[in-house]
Amino acid sequence: MRFIYYCLFCLFIISCNTDKTITVRDKLQKEDQSFFIDTSSDTIITGKEGTKVFIEKGSFRNASGDIITDSVIITMQEFYKNSDIIASNLNMRSGDKLLETGGMIELRAYADGDQLNLRNGKSMVVHFPKKEAKNDSMRLFYGQESYSGEGEDDLVANGEVNWALEESSIPKKKINIHPWYIKYNGIDESHLYLFNGTIWYDTLPNIFNFNSQEIDYFLNKTVKVHYDVKKNGNMIYDKINGSLISNKMAKRLEKVVRKFPKCKPYTIAGNPIEMPGWFQIWTEITPPKFMNNQAYLKQIETKFNNPDSTTSAVSLAELQYYIFDSKQLGWMNCDQFINPNPVTTDFVVQVPKSENVFAKIIFKNYKTIMIGNEDPEFFTFEDLPVGEPVSVIVIDQEDENVLFKIEETEISDKIYKITDLQKGSLKGLKEALDYLN
Repeated sequence: MRFIYYCLFCLFIISCNTDKTITVRDKLQKEDQSFFIDTSSDTIITGKEGTKVFIEKGSFRNASGDIITDSVIITMQEFYKNSDIIASNLNMRSGDKLLETGGMIELRAYADGDQLNLRNGKSMVVHFPKKEAKNDSMRLFYGQESYSGEGEDDLVANGEVNWALEESSIPKKKINIHPWYIKYNGIDESHLYLFNGTIWYDTLPNIFNFNSQEIDYFLNKTVKVHYDVKKNGNMIYDKINGSLISNKMAKRLEKVVRKFPKCKPYTIAGNPIEMPGWFQIWTEITPPKFMNNQAYLKQIETKFNNPDSTTSAVSLAELQYYIFDSKQLGWMNCDQFINPNPVTTDFVVQVPKSENVFAKIIFKNYKTIMIGNEDPEFFTFEDLPVGEPVSVIVIDQEDENVLFKIEETEISDKIYKITDLQKGSLKGLKEALDYLN
């Protein structure tokens, strides 16, 4: 008898699950891609939409801090199309700044049923395919997640994830001011010292005091500022030469040299001499970590080697991908900041009253997708740029039918009302969404 009751209970549970309505939101969700890797060797995994991730051997640890030395399951979801990004239910915002996405992924790692993290000091190399023409300002952002006490990912579920910039994805620019001088035989001290005894290497950055725009100016340029150090320690300006130097910058550098602090003169056997020399000035970009990762370079050579090209494998990869070092698993977004109208307002969309209806907006000029705070019949999109052209998308369902409408408008403080959603197919909805922008 107990067995019969147990069977009836199981049938009841199954029937309840079967009767559960599958919503349009559910149908838009992407399935995980799974990769089974051996952590004892370096690996590159490739997603169905082209994302590549280099994982160095021994990169993972469990919650107890133990290093994983055997097999690991990697799960990945890729979001490049509008229809997929909408399904992710995430806003494109970092703090109070809006983002334009070049694609995003969710990457997780598991072993023995436990979710893993990267070990301290380890990083992956993530390649986002350049599906559209973008500039070089794309950066890597992490989705900052928060969990409820029951283990549900509330922020991701409600689109309230905040994207945090990975600082290492910003190219580091370093200004070099290198002093060159003609050394005579028997010179007592090869370095030049200021009169107060400070070696000039330590004070040159403060003396020239280049701002960020000037540091950018010296990219791909080399400038020489010639001078003479007299027997009394005074520095006398001579001339400037170099590649593509403007008159404005030449005057800026000349002014610095003419007001250079008094120096200790060069000496031979203790006797002051005159010494000609020059400052050589240029800006270099510090290469990202992956450029010096020999394990990664070896792997990428096998993927992008072209015997008919003199271009390096990494350079070929950079033509096709945005490449970043990632220090953590989870949500990753390839984004750039956008600078629309700084005047903002809350944009309210009124929708037909329905249990499963939802609304999103897509900017016309950027691949920026936003979700709103939901109240009955209203979706509020907070702090959006006034006058920005957008497409408003409202999606619902009627039994098994997909209902949706897409209208173009501009952000304003007036309530925007959408009615009379049209019947369509899931395929038709996705095609309409992916056609936008």
